[in-house]
Amino acid sequence: MTKRESNITIYTVVDVMSGVAVGAKSFLSHRDARACLSRLRKARNLDEDDVQVFEGMIDMSAARQSVARRFRGST
Repeated sequence: MTKRESNITIYTVVDVMSGVAVGAKSFLSHRDARACLSRLRKARNLDEDDVQVFEGMIDMSAARQSVARRFRGST
């Protein structure tokens, strides 16, 4: 049996126009996130707007440990 990776790396592109976040898109591929970043930056006035990419981790081990339980209430 192979060991599964317990963390997933995601890359989130955040689009800010005039100081207000107007969008966020997450990607599993850094290359896809950079391509989105480039497309958005071309359409923005970077003196007033900003587009950034952030790296994050999702811990999948916690999801495997928690199990939804169904409780019956008294009637």
